[in-house]
Amino acid sequence: MKKALEQYEESFGRFITNEIELNNDKYFQNIQRKLTQLTEKEAYVLNFNYSATSLLDDQILETPYLSNPVKEWVNIHGLSRWNGKNRTKIIHDYIHNNNLKIPRPIFGISKYDENNSRLLGDGDSLYKFTKTKRREEAFETLGFNPEEEDTKIIDFSSKNKKKEEKVHKETHFTVPSDINLITIFGHSLGMTDYDYFNDIFHKLNLKGKKVKLEVYYHGNNLPTLKKSLKRILKEYSNDDLYNDLCNKGLLVFRNDIDME
Repeated sequence: MKKALEQYEESFGRFITNEIELNNDKYFQNIQRKLTQLTEKEAYVLNFNYSATSLLDDQILETPYLSNPVKEWVNIHGLSRWNGKNRTKIIHDYIHNNNLKIPRPIFGISKYDENNSRLLGDGDSLYKFTKTKRREEAFETLGFNPEEEDTKIIDFSSKNKKKEEKVHKETHFTVPSDINLITIFGHSLGMTDYDYFNDIFHKLNLKGKKVKLEVYYHGNNLPTLKKSLKRILKEYSNDDLYNDLCNKGLLVFRNDIDME
């Protein structure tokens, strides 16, 4: 089953790569427009998409109104354009090491077991299919060796761009503690990614600080999105955080109709 999953991931990556190449100009224009509308000051982008990445696309950081507003860009589940000429470009632009690899697209299930209301652990048979475990394996495939202090790899983040830096084995991502706005765009807020949101909310202390949560919805999916967010927030805080944020004006839903 795992081998079939890897084959599917590769086929998916090729499909997305072809779509980008067929619609290149429109693709970048769309990304730049959305970034311009979503970011006001410095931004840290956690991308659940497999396509756009500052590792390959300098264009997405070149917005006309601010100089480099995106401080860090992380593709959490790898890149669709992970091999072939794209790999060659990355090796040329970055560290000039032909042994380097870039993260392939990965699929996986949530660590959260909905049937038993708990997080899966190493001892669970399904844990090998979780996104967390799949990311760990992706790092191993990239050649990370914690015993080699001078190990250099291209990781899931753009923060090492054009630098030969030591890359630590981080299976998640860094979130600055002084962030005061979380913007969620184009995500269904399903429990599949609960562990990521849980991690972000804990690091930013969503329950105890005045962090504003801004969620974009599309068409008539607002009721479903609200229901999903209520579930995530209840699991995270174990109380009525959803209504508390609403009452304090810290939770806002926005229609993405103007961002088409």
